[in-house]
Amino acid sequence: MMLGWCVIALSSTMLTATVALGFYNPWMILAFSCLAGCGAAFTDPAWHASVGDILRKRDVPAAVTLISVGYNAMRSIGPAFGGIVVASFGPLTAFAIATLTYLTLLWTVGRCKWNVRSSPLPREPLTTAMHDGARFTALSGEIKAAIARGALFGLTSISILALLPLVTRDQLGGGPIGYGILMAGFGTGALCTGICNNILRRSLSQERLTTLACIACAACCLSLALTPSLAVAAIALALGGAGWVVTWTGLDVSVQLSSPRTSPSSRRGNPTMRTGDADANRAGGPDGVERPVFVPADANSGAVSTPSALVNVEKLVQTSLRQSDADE
Repeated sequence: MMLGWCVIALSSTMLTATVALGFYNPWMILAFSCLAGCGAAFTDPAWHASVGDILRKRDVPAAVTLISVGYNAMRSIGPAFGGIVVASFGPLTAFAIATLTYLTLLWTVGRCKWNVRSSPLPREPLTTAMHDGARFTALSGEIKAAIARGALFGLTSISILALLPLVTRDQLGGGPIGYGILMAGFGTGALCTGICNNILRRSLSQERLTTLACIACAACCLSLALTPSLAVAAIALALGGAGWVVTWTGLDVSVQLSSPRTSPSSRRGNPTMRTGDADANRAGGPDGVERPVFVPADANSGAVSTPSALVNVEKLVQTSLRQSDADE
């Protein structure tokens, strides 16, 4: 996570320096933006995974919603503020302020000390953890469903934000301030829905919420394609922001509750899935509940046989479902 934030801060600092020196062009701005996106790709998984390590399982949905509310609150304020800064002082000031915020966040994260429940299991190499995560994902129907839905929803709904600058300029005839107003509408809809998310989750099932969210985003896309009014576009984006936060929050919660808080493979060289060895096959999660842990089957290859893996996945899912029912 710290590595990702360092990459983002570095790309923003370099972009600010090049703009200040006058050595920049659209391709250079895109290159630094791509570098910042690579940093975000490192940061976001660790950022979201840390929620389940810090909090108890019953608190994860509320924490995920709170993170989404904070993010979208800044999304509703930031673009409008950025549009005013660009229109009033130019892009250099906007880039400098962005760099300052990244450096401040990096300093804050570095100073924070969270009380994370220590695990009795040893650390393992990154490549091994990635392999075990991919194997667990391949055997988990809930996580595969969440990934498939997220991919389809992201592939279609990202057009709202990706094409919004062109819609603002070509169809609505607006500039930086108009773009900021539209982004503020998107963020406001997401913020209001995030605040009401717990009420919505109690009133409707996640399947119904996801369906309504997809309909809301589709209506937003259709409205943006047809309307020439800035006010109507802002209202449509508020609807799209609501669908956006409902979908991503639901998928995030689903993955958080379906994922084990311990690595599927804790040690190399251990016998295959020793059900009688409580220390090797069970570990306490952040909520204090013991769960089965995957242990490699072959001391030489580190591979787990498929039948053994399926048996342990079944135990893991049953334990997680029982704990979810107890929490509710």
